[in-house]
Amino acid sequence: MKVENKCQLLCKSEIPENGIEFISNRIKENYRMNWLIDGLSAAQKIEGKEGLSLGFPLGYVEKDAVYLNNHYDIEVHYHTQTNKDGLFVKHQLRYNQTSITKKREGPRGPIYL
Repeated sequence: MKVENKCQLLCKSEIPENGIEFISNRIKENYRMNWLIDGLSAAQKIEGKEGLSLGFPLGYVEKDAVYLNNHYDIEVHYHTQTNKDGLFVKHQLRYNQTSITKKREGPRGPIYL
């Protein structure tokens, strides 16, 4: 906490050939990922509606092509408040997901599955 980082690679992984169809099918079925920060779920604002949707999409389908979201811009906003019962921490997570790869459409092109 309280350390700002800019575009940091968290992990590297290869998708095995037999995993591509599996992941593609999960994206077509609108699977979502759920991330936790300090035990609280990340949520996505639903445009045009009140409320939040837990997690965020694994990927998306556009013009019959399946894309895997593999790059996330994450902002964590927080403040602390101390009272007689102890310390409370409140935070807000904002993110932007996209599909990028070094293999297609230049260094930031999408990953097609």
